[in-house]
Amino acid sequence: MPTLFMFSFSGESRHLGKMREIANETKHSSETVRWAEDALEHIDAPVMNHRETEEHLLKLYQKSVKDSGVNIVPGDQLGIHHRIANYTAANPIKVLATLALPSVAWIFYGNTGKQHLDFSVKLMHTRVFGQFATISILLGVIGFKEFMDYNGRFITEREANDRVEEMQHVRQELMSRLHADKEQVQAQQQKIKSAHDQDVKNHNVHSKKKKVQKQSETQDATDPVASTV
Repeated sequence: MPTLFMFSFSGESRHLGKMREIANETKHSSETVRWAEDALEHIDAPVMNHRETEEHLLKLYQKSVKDSGVNIVPGDQLGIHHRIANYTAANPIKVLATLALPSVAWIFYGNTGKQHLDFSVKLMHTRVFGQFATISILLGVIGFKEFMDYNGRFITEREANDRVEEMQHVRQELMSRLHADKEQVQAQQQKIKSAHDQDVKNHNVHSKKKKVQKQSETQDATDPVASTV
């Protein structure tokens, strides 16, 4: 049961960590698109054509990925040392337990061969040296994690390009949504204008009929012959 619990807990933690990583990447992509659009609007260069605009945005996206706290490794696959570094930075407690438990077990195993020592003394030696080993490993893991947090985790050049493509896709969706909203607003304004024009036309016709009727009544009142007849 403990083994099953640890397996389930480890799998759930890995799944939650992956979900948080995907959410952070998506948020970064959206924020980068907005930042690039703002930078493009405030640029002092002359008006650029479509190709120059896309090239400029591509450079901004690539710069954003490089500045997002990652180390880009050339190629399509990370080396084993890169993977170990990323895993250590993402799971320091697991790495500490993986290194500390075998160290303490090895210290205890080394003391079992000393027949001249009592069992309580062996336990005391194991505790003292085990604590020293655990603290040393803990300091090493913490220091390495701080180093990775400062320099960023390792990603491949292919992953960086995938992020850039995702940003371009997000921008296309954003532009399409803005274009659709603009067309909807224009259609709504056209409907309002048509309704207004129709109301004005109906009002003019009604006013004209009322004016003609008023003129006819005035003429009848001023013409006694017509009134007598």
